[in-house]
Amino acid sequence: MLVEKFVGAVASVKVGDPTEADTFMGPLSSTAARDGLAAQVDDAVAKGTRVLTGGSPLDQPGAWFQPTVLTGVTPEMRAFSEELFGPVAVLYPVSSEDEAVELANNSVYGLGAVIQSTDPAKAQEIADRLDTGMVDINEAPGTAAELPFGGIKRSGGGRELGKYGMDEFVNRKLIRTGNQRTAATTGAGSRTAVLSGAPLLLPRKVRPPRLTQRSYDTESKLSLGPAPERPGSERFARASCK
Repeated sequence: MLVEKFVGAVASVKVGDPTEADTFMGPLSSTAARDGLAAQVDDAVAKGTRVLTGGSPLDQPGAWFQPTVLTGVTPEMRAFSEELFGPVAVLYPVSSEDEAVELANNSVYGLGAVIQSTDPAKAQEIADRLDTGMVDINEAPGTAAELPFGGIKRSGGGRELGKYGMDEFVNRKLIRTGNQRTAATTGAGSRTAVLSGAPLLLPRKVRPPRLTQRSYDTESKLSLGPAPERPGSERFARASCK
């Protein structure tokens, strides 16, 4: 019953001019995106998947693709492990919640997930087990300025928006003062390492930590690694700056 209703809803989607009031779905971003999606679907069909509705570009100029539902997709098919940037849904039958969670987590991506349930406690439990950066329960995926947006695994790191997004634009400064025992062991003859104005006391006759630099696209990050370990001493500092 669920499959029939879902397929019927997808098949009824009105595709057309997005400026018209009764249009539900417009074209893809480009003909290249259309052709790439068609290649993924064709690969699945050639390897045995079932097309329940749609399955090909619309026969008209432009980047149009039919709303599509696939089932029987298996790991050797591109549609199993690749993102489908277009109107293609894949249905997987499972026999338990554990199997559903295992299937959902069997991906190199982890941006978002959606759970539909009449049991709020059970939905929350399953949401905690999903390896994604975001989970929506009983609603379509969405975002807002106050909500952090981002994924894990190959879907990225860090967060946009919300207070966590603001943290991406903040440089934090660490100033750490050792306890009396530490201060006593670092008296005269100590050396000072400076990183962006933050002094770090190092015991004499101990080599300073290695300073490393790694480049990430348009920014550089400097990190000061851990101080050498000595019996009776503690790690003095670990600091970083953007």
